[in-house]
Amino acid sequence: MKPNILWFCTDQQRRDSLGCYGSSFMRTPNIDRLAESGVTFDRCYCQAPSCTPSRSSFLTGRYASTVHCEHNDELIIPASERLLSKVLSENGYVCGLAGKLHLAAVHPNYYPNGERRIDDGFGVFSWSHDPYDKWPTNQYQLWLAGQGIENQQEQIPDVPGQIYYGMPEEYHQTKWCTDRALEFIRKCHDHEKPFFFCCDVYDPHPPFDPPKTCYDRMMERFDEIPDCRYTEGELDNKPHCQKEKNMAKRYDFNAMDETQRKKVKAAYYAQVENIDTHIGRILDLLDELGERENTLIIYSADHGEMLGDHGMFTKGSFYYDELTRIPLIMSWPGHLPAGKRYTNLAEMVDIFPTICDIIGIETSARVQGKSMWPYLPEGKEMEKESVLCQSTGHASMLRTEDWKIVVFRKGNEGELYDMKNDPGEVKNLFYDEKYTAIKADMLTKLMERELSVVEPHAKFHPGY
Repeated sequence: MKPNILWFCTDQQRRDSLGCYGSSFMRTPNIDRLAESGVTFDRCYCQAPSCTPSRSSFLTGRYASTVHCEHNDELIIPASERLLSKVLSENGYVCGLAGKLHLAAVHPNYYPNGERRIDDGFGVFSWSHDPYDKWPTNQYQLWLAGQGIENQQEQIPDVPGQIYYGMPEEYHQTKWCTDRALEFIRKCHDHEKPFFFCCDVYDPHPPFDPPKTCYDRMMERFDEIPDCRYTEGELDNKPHCQKEKNMAKRYDFNAMDETQRKKVKAAYYAQVENIDTHIGRILDLLDELGERENTLIIYSADHGEMLGDHGMFTKGSFYYDELTRIPLIMSWPGHLPAGKRYTNLAEMVDIFPTICDIIGIETSARVQGKSMWPYLPEGKEMEKESVLCQSTGHASMLRTEDWKIVVFRKGNEGELYDMKNDPGEVKNLFYDEKYTAIKADMLTKLMERELSVVEPHAKFHPGY
């Protein structure tokens, strides 16, 4: 019997925003319950530090540079790419999505009809790229209008930057996406059809705008919220783009005092706790329907969030662990070991071939990720020497067990971190002559990885 697959993907979520990843003050009992029933990946990296290239990568099993979706402003993912949803739809699955897809450039001024699609295999497509813009295809906005409700935000006082009281819990986009998922699951259960559903909520992406009730609950623990991790002067010998981000207008780190920064963090964390509530609703329904043991649940993010660490907020072409090391949990009772934590390196690009391996679908030679299925059922550690993260045309990062190197393609700029002795990535060793040999070795490894993901011409590619 083919398992159902539910993929709950958040946008811009840090791994340390969850109790199961070590947060002592976050209340995420449902996501923690998911982790307790399955496997948690401690060092999973996305393949790009922004939405479109990351999502294009993990939904195709291919690296961002190969898919040619290198940044969020790309026109559209090439029609020749085969998404996981398309492959599953061809193998008997009913495929659906609620929320964000973002495999094409999305801007209401330039693309007034919403996101353009390739043949993606989604039979149910409840699209809502974000909760705010009123595309005629934004189904969340259409639903609000049908309720006679206007989407509104109210600035949280005494904090510069984009943080707001957002929509009430009962009208929030995260709840709306989850409602669509629950409807889909019930319908597939009634018709005895295996399903693949992507519940892609917009939170905790900025602007940080949790329901006021969620923000107020978080503010009751305000003193427990950690300060931003920033060492004065640490950006002095780092790439210039980081100094520019440090003074970004929407979230100017230097224009806020410590209390204001923590209020921004409170809004972000409140969004995460709201997500947790709705994960619980999904788990409860699967239990109610008797589908829990026949459903593989994947919980992940597309990338992380700086949240004031290193003096920066939001995202960009940065490769700190806050942005590239993301939460990944997989739960399938009876098939995956409960409570297992993987400490070796992992990559999001590997999820596509892993799911295909579970179902017994042979993947194309074009798929570049490697199946984790030979390791997961018995809880064996995976064998991966490095992870690759790209913002093609701008920079690339390679992370090994002990080192991380970042190379920018312009300006002769780079970063080198001793991840064993400086896990916070404070001291950039890229320009330090004492580390010339290590830098050369890491540059070679990075070049080898970059070459390994270049797709060769068809006539040299067996099975292409």
